[in-house]
Amino acid sequence: PSGARVASGLFAGGRGERVFEVILADRPRFNGRLRWASAEPYLRRHAIDHAVEAGRVADLFEDAEYLVYGPPSAVLSYLTGNRGDSTTEDDALRRARDVYGVSLAITARAEPRERRQILQIDSARLGALALQRELTDGAADQVIRVGWVTREVAAAHVRQLGDGHMLLPDFDDEVLVRTPLTLHQGERVVVSGSSKGRLVVRSISNLDAPLRHLAVPTGPPDPVLTAATLRLPDGRVGILGGSESGRVRIWDVDSGDLLDTRSGHRGPVYASVALDLPDGSSAAATGGMDGVVRIWGSASDEPKAAAFVGGSPTRTLRAVFAPDGTQLLVIGALDGRLHTWDLVHDRPWGPEIGAHSGEVRAIVQFALKDGELGLLSGGADGRLRIWNARTGELEALLWPEHTEGVLHVTNMSMPSGAPALASAGRDWRDRVWDLQRRAQVDSFKLPGPINSLDTANVGTILVGFGLSMAELGVDMRAT
Repeated sequence: PSGARVASGLFAGGRGERVFEVILADRPRFNGRLRWASAEPYLRRHAIDHAVEAGRVADLFEDAEYLVYGPPSAVLSYLTGNRGDSTTEDDALRRARDVYGVSLAITARAEPRERRQILQIDSARLGALALQRELTDGAADQVIRVGWVTREVAAAHVRQLGDGHMLLPDFDDEVLVRTPLTLHQGERVVVSGSSKGRLVVRSISNLDAPLRHLAVPTGPPDPVLTAATLRLPDGRVGILGGSESGRVRIWDVDSGDLLDTRSGHRGPVYASVALDLPDGSSAAATGGMDGVVRIWGSASDEPKAAAFVGGSPTRTLRAVFAPDGTQLLVIGALDGRLHTWDLVHDRPWGPEIGAHSGEVRAIVQFALKDGELGLLSGGADGRLRIWNARTGELEALLWPEHTEGVLHVTNMSMPSGAPALASAGRDWRDRVWDLQRRAQVDSFKLPGPINSLDTANVGTILVGFGLSMAELGVDMRAT
């Protein structure tokens, strides 16, 4: 505010109260909402000082937009240094302290747009749904919206440190694998695996309460690095998991029983994918450090003959179909190359593609405009590239790149039917792409390392980060 406005407030009496009122009066508004985004630097920087002097701090923290645009140093200074009695502290202050503090180190360093996204996630984590709605309402151009977030991590890991709260970075049991699948009763579940070798089945409708733990073999922990679904001979749902030791194990998801342990790889198994073989049987392909891709049936103890032997370790696998319906297996290698293998005729299909300057981490299929098979690959170089699988030609490079390596990509089902894609990277960012325009429509910053990404329902994705999982909705009407 101008010096004259502040001075007139001071001479009117009630110095602190009047200055704060003047500041409120000078804040720009839109449709009756106070807008911190376009407020003058003085207002952002000193509003909390005047609120303290006026005894109006609760009023300031009732405004979700202040948490987004207020200077983190000022916000943190008050929230961590002026903790009141928990029985008398205003609800707005308690809510702000708890939500702002869950991902404190990240929130404090983020720019306002990213800070809003992280606060949306953390307010959902702590069940502060009113604050989550306010933060969402304040971002009309935000395409990605937070649905739900699991709360168990916050409950288990939020500890009081001095006068504030913080999420401790003790991710010794970090979730490595999440495979959405449907049980025979129709229940939609997620299977998660940890660095200690544990596998847990959780219902999508209630992720906070595990349905069951899958049996763990005796002996030293053998972390499951990758998993794929497998239809068992009696029609039940199975999980095939590839482990750090090179062993491949099969579980019955309904009962939790470990059915079989198999050997076939020399070194860790990094990639797996479910297959329906030409004879109608269910199988899964696995690949890893030894560069050999093997195919496993649900009934046989031995793998089928190696489907592919490469000169570089396998980092990712994807089952796709050629335009004529032939089932293909796309292999992404550590040396950045893509190989496409014809599973029907047991031979290469299309040329080898030098896709990335680092390892290939993710692959999805989609149809090009001329009906040709298109492959989108994501690599450790942070790039997303679209290829013609038959010719090996580069069709497009999606921009902007992930600032660090790409970890996951998944096709999305949108209400309009328009082709869309979600990607996730080491930069803790999820991006959504319109494949018709070959353009990004939005990005969303997560408050932790992303370890899984998959389609949930139409217009939604499941993203795993740290020890949590969230459902994110995508509203393309905002673009």
